[in-house]
Amino acid sequence: MVWENLKKHISEMKPSERTFSGFEFRYKKFDCIGILSIVESDLETSKYGIAKIYVYKNQDLDNCLVVYPSWTDMSISPNITAFYNFFEIETSYNGDHFKELKANFMSNTDLFIPPNFQSNLAPAIERASIHTLISNDPVDPNKRYCIGLKLNGNKKNGNRKKRTDYNDEKSRHLKKRLYAIVGEHKEISFNYSKNIKEEKDDWEILRRFVENNSEYGFLNYQKK
Repeated sequence: MVWENLKKHISEMKPSERTFSGFEFRYKKFDCIGILSIVESDLETSKYGIAKIYVYKNQDLDNCLVVYPSWTDMSISPNITAFYNFFEIETSYNGDHFKELKANFMSNTDLFIPPNFQSNLAPAIERASIHTLISNDPVDPNKRYCIGLKLNGNKKNGNRKKRTDYNDEKSRHLKKRLYAIVGEHKEISFNYSKNIKEEKDDWEILRRFVENNSEYGFLNYQKK
């Protein structure tokens, strides 16, 4: 089967309401990290993609290859040339050669993907995940300093809008203690800034939010 472990991994992410994960693997001569996203907006550019994998090599987070696995294949963004350049493969990339290379990459990489989803990530994967979430957030790109909480507005049907997948996952990593308090309330989003001077501590963020939204007075934070 193609992407057997990946498919099992994704199937465990969905019941946990998680949209990001990660794993380490080795390909050619490189130690790599794959950050796995199943966010809907990340898959819009891939007709058959079941996930989007941000690939980093040798812990260089400034150089990234994007791979879209499908049920039986994969595609490369922006093109095949990027794959050859990223992994420093000097062979002429004719169709037959890339077909073999791609099959090898899929089978090799899938062996490293844990079939069971685990929320706790190794430190190197955690760093790569945070970098990916911050730099690719379609709403708040490159913002990492939390400055507050926001009660989302209503949809046309009167229900509150939910925080975005990127906002949710980013906050799980960057504001773990605060997320433990408000995370289950999906109608509350976390506000971020690019300016570190605007950053607020968890207690101050929650205090201000409860002051402006008294119906959430049951939220409690013990300042330490």
